[in-house]
Amino acid sequence: MPYGYSGKVIFINLSNQEINIKEFKDDVYKSVLGGEGLGALVLNENIPIKANPLGPENMIGFLPGLLTGCGVPASSRTVVVAKSPLTSGWGDANSGGAFAPEMKACGYDGIFIKGISKKPVYLFVTDKRVELKNASHLWGKGTVKTKEILIEEVGDSKIKVASIGPAGEKLSLISSIIMDGRAAARSGIGAVMGSKLLKAIVLRGKKKVSIANQESLTKMNMDFTKYLSKVDYFVIDTMRRLGSCGFVSLGIKSGIAPIQNWKRSGEKYFPHHDKLNGKNVIRYRNKKYGCFNCPIACGGIVNVKEGLYKVKNTRLPEYETLIAFGSMVLNDNVEAVFKAQSICDNYGIDTISTGAAVAFAIECYENGILTSTDTDGLELTWGNTQAIISLTEKIAKREGFGNILADGVMRAAQKIKKGSEVYAMHIGGQELPYHDFRYEIPNRGTMYISDPTPSRHERCTGGQLLQLNMALGPYQELQPEAVSKDDYRGMGRLYVKGSKYYEAFVSCGLCAYIMGATSKLPLVDIISAATGWKNFNVDDLLNAGERIQILRHFFNFREGLKLDQFDFPLRLKEKPLFEGALKGSDVNYDWKSLRKAYFEAYNLDPETGKPTKERMKELGLEHIYDIAK
Repeated sequence: MPYGYSGKVIFINLSNQEINIKEFKDDVYKSVLGGEGLGALVLNENIPIKANPLGPENMIGFLPGLLTGCGVPASSRTVVVAKSPLTSGWGDANSGGAFAPEMKACGYDGIFIKGISKKPVYLFVTDKRVELKNASHLWGKGTVKTKEILIEEVGDSKIKVASIGPAGEKLSLISSIIMDGRAAARSGIGAVMGSKLLKAIVLRGKKKVSIANQESLTKMNMDFTKYLSKVDYFVIDTMRRLGSCGFVSLGIKSGIAPIQNWKRSGEKYFPHHDKLNGKNVIRYRNKKYGCFNCPIACGGIVNVKEGLYKVKNTRLPEYETLIAFGSMVLNDNVEAVFKAQSICDNYGIDTISTGAAVAFAIECYENGILTSTDTDGLELTWGNTQAIISLTEKIAKREGFGNILADGVMRAAQKIKKGSEVYAMHIGGQELPYHDFRYEIPNRGTMYISDPTPSRHERCTGGQLLQLNMALGPYQELQPEAVSKDDYRGMGRLYVKGSKYYEAFVSCGLCAYIMGATSKLPLVDIISAATGWKNFNVDDLLNAGERIQILRHFFNFREGLKLDQFDFPLRLKEKPLFEGALKGSDVNYDWKSLRKAYFEAYNLDPETGKPTKERMKELGLEHIYDIAK
């Protein structure tokens, strides 16, 4: 009998409505844990090489983590995986909430879907049945209305819903999937769901996850929960009080948060940043909430009862959204940010990419590349809040000029031309998140151009903590080492250790926001107590993390992606003109040499990043290499 997981995964072919339940053995979970790891294994094994991301052969997977549902605090993340229509390579998106625990309560460790339905459908899963249902009446509806209708239709207010809005239905390549108020937003994952005419997945389960050593696990869970509830580590304390909106002013003051489409940095260029910072934002918060079994509870519901930007029960915007519709477009009206958030969530579209698209369009307008004739009469000037909101809605609806921007800035620039590509801030087709990488700890920049999903800010977390001299767990193998900023090989080793740990960590379903507290997280012992795996150790954990990252890397190579496609925009190759706390910083990293050092430390080809057959064989992944011949 498996412990910590069920060993059962749902496979569905929408083309013929076939539903199968496949059982996976223990050695699969020991190899890749669960969550993203299991997703990376299954997609490499099942998606044909060079499959159309929006075609029937692409597969989309929804997965909880290995430890989800086991009582471990902050372990409720859901990962969605597919071939990305945005980058044409590996795609994943991560969301909090309660969707993942509900899947475990239904008795499953994942749901994988391929094919294309003849008509809109939704998937209904309980601990007793799995069935496809007609969703024609839901097509065209926003995510809020979709959930309301499904609750009434199913007759159960406790269902958990993952759905797309009109943006995903219209195959916007920056569309998202909304999971009970949280968003799985990157990689264009909503378009994959829309291409299959899959409107929603509905879960309702009542099973409990079996635990091998409940007494031991309960004690460790309680100890770590108590620690998270009281730890005064800056990031966690801020998240607990304000959510990630509490970092906006810090980002602006430090020069790390971009301003005016990455043209500027520092508070002199965005002086009223405090209007978008935590204390002012939470004045509108009328309800605080957290993801399932999380003591930090960083989420919230906000309302604006009157005025031009009235919203009802929209979610508390996070740092990325506040920068996207704030400093990136020179808007300091927080109510307008709430409105933009509401539009993006209801239509199902990524706030990071949408904000970048708006900023791109404004800069094109500023430089005469676009005129009001092109923009449906909108005067796209910096800080023109009404135009910003109107354009956001057009992008979400794929209406008029918004249709040009709805597939992201790289494709928009390819259509507009006239030199507009200079203002398209992306790496490999994916818009950059709002953390400047050109500062004293360069792991973020290295990962922006090295990870199989480019432009992803959370991927650097493990390596960055190590470089800040913070341990990744109470084990000797996860302690930091002293490395100078001139020692690229040393930094490469740190980044690889951090990357392996991060991949294992998120594949357990854990939230990256708690990584700063992982020095007190006995993750190996928790896994052993939950699963009953004897002799499972830190090396096993890190080897699992390496397998997961190698599988993600290999997917890109089998799809024909080249490293030169993952490069910084021209504007970000320049030395930053930092203001504020980083003013005068002498930042001069050779990013490609750092990437080479990172690949070498991973035993990848240093010039291409390609996994070798020998290393894949050592990791038990030789069959994946052979599939791609």
